[in-house]
Amino acid sequence: MLWATWTHIPLLDVITLKVLRRPLSAPGATDEPILLVRATGEAAKERVLRWSKTSAVALLQQCEIHYELDPRLGLRALQEV
Repeated sequence: MLWATWTHIPLLDVITLKVLRRPLSAPGATDEPILLVRATGEAAKERVLRWSKTSAVALLQQCEIHYELDPRLGLRALQEV
């Protein structure tokens, strides 16, 4: 997503991706954010644009990542995003 976004909109300085969860058992429930990934700055943009599919973990290490683990649920809803 980062590569596609910066390739098509290169003027962006910051990209923030939110992963939302909605319980399948409750279709009327609201989406809750469980993961946030933010890439910012020219250096991060250059790394993303030179990205090779074998270095996804290295690329994520350059990003700001927010999540909360719950031993029963996996990822817990983020309180502040």
